[in-house]
Amino acid sequence: GSADEVRANEAVIEAYLGTGLKNKTAGAGA
Repeated sequence: GSADEVRANEAVIEAYLGTGLKNKTAGAGA
């Protein structure tokens, strides 16, 4: 489902930025 895709995308963003949960929201927003 879309929720799984979003989670996977967030995981990729976290790994790419290497920032973790702290900046995950900021990364997703911007």
